[in-house]
Amino acid sequence: MNAEARFVNWLPHYHDMGLMGGILYPLLSGAYSVQMSPFEMVRNPAFWLRTISEQRATFSGGPAFAFSDCLKRVKDEDIDGIDLSSWDRAYCGAEPVPTGLFDAFYDRFASYGFRRSSIFACYGMAEYTLFAAGAPEAAPLPESETDRTHPCVLPDDIADRLRVVDPDQMLPMPEGERGEIWLAGPSVSAGYLGLEAETQGNFVTRDLGTGPRRWLRTGDLGVAQDKHLFINGRIKDLIIANGRKIAAAELEWLAAQSHAALNPYAAAAFQRDIEDTGKAVLLIECKTSKDMPSATEIGEISRAIKRAVRGEWGIDLEAVEILHRGTLERTTSGKIRRRVIATGYRSGSLQMEAEF
Repeated sequence: MNAEARFVNWLPHYHDMGLMGGILYPLLSGAYSVQMSPFEMVRNPAFWLRTISEQRATFSGGPAFAFSDCLKRVKDEDIDGIDLSSWDRAYCGAEPVPTGLFDAFYDRFASYGFRRSSIFACYGMAEYTLFAAGAPEAAPLPESETDRTHPCVLPDDIADRLRVVDPDQMLPMPEGERGEIWLAGPSVSAGYLGLEAETQGNFVTRDLGTGPRRWLRTGDLGVAQDKHLFINGRIKDLIIANGRKIAAAELEWLAAQSHAALNPYAAAAFQRDIEDTGKAVLLIECKTSKDMPSATEIGEISRAIKRAVRGEWGIDLEAVEILHRGTLERTTSGKIRRRVIATGYRSGSLQMEAEF
C-alpha cells in the first residue's frame, strides 16, 4: 500500500475494516479513497463494481456476504462495459469465508478483467488495529480438517506474532489442531477503556515458546497449517455433542447446503439448554424475501437439515426455523448476534419478525 493506491470503500465508518482499511490506512499512505454509502452497496451490489471500474480502484473489499451478493444479484446488463482489471487487492474478511466463494467470483467476473490472484481472505481484530493475517495466494491451498472455510495466507513475519492455543491450558496447539487464536506485537491495543476485568481477561502475558510476550486472546477458533490460517468460529459459539466441540458456523454452513434459498451468513445455531449436550436449535434466514419456501417445502427442508446435521456430528436439532431475510438481530458491523439471539430464544422473548 502506497500513495499510488486507489481505494473504494463502502463499509460503514464505525466498522473497523471500513474505518482502518478504507479511511485511515489510505490517509497514512497518502492514497486516494472514494467513500460509498453502505446502503448503496446492500441495495445494488452492481454499483460497487461499477464504482471500482470508474475509479480504477486497486483496493476494495468487504465481508464474504458482499462477494456472495455480487454472484447472486448482479446481472450482465447491470455491469455492461465495466473493467475490473485495475482491482489488485480484493480483500475478504470480517467473517469466515466459505470454500468455493473465490473461485465462483472469479468465474463470474473474469470476462470483465478480474484476476483470480486478486481475491484473498484476510483476518483482523479491532483490538489489533485491524490487520492480523492474509495475503494474495501464490500456491495451492492445504487441506484442512474442514473443507468449509477458505484460509488466510500466513507469511513468516505474521506467523511469528500468531499462535493457536489451547484456551483452557494456555499452551500452544500442534500444527493442524484447532484452538484459540492469540496475537502479539506492537499492534496489540492497551486494553478496553474503563473495562478492567475484560482487559485482564483478554490481554495476557505468556511464554508460548519465544519468551514472555503480551498476547491478545481473540476468542476466535482457528487452525494453523502449512503457512495458512483457517478461521472456524467463536469459542463462545460452540455446540457440545458427544464430547466434541462444534463451531456454530460449521453447522450453519452445512445446513445451508440443504437448499439454495438458505443464507449461511444469516443463521444462528445454539444449544437450547447448555447442560443438554448433543441437542441444538437452528434459526436460518432466506437469502431474499422472494426465496421464502412454502409451508410444505419448509417441512422437507427442515427434515433434510436435521438428517445432514445428525449424520455429520450426531447432533439432534430440536427445532429448525426458516425465516425471512432481516429477521435475526445483527451487530453494527452486520454480524449475527448468536448469544443475544440464543438468550432471547431461551427466555421466549425473541421476536422473529422480518424487517423488509
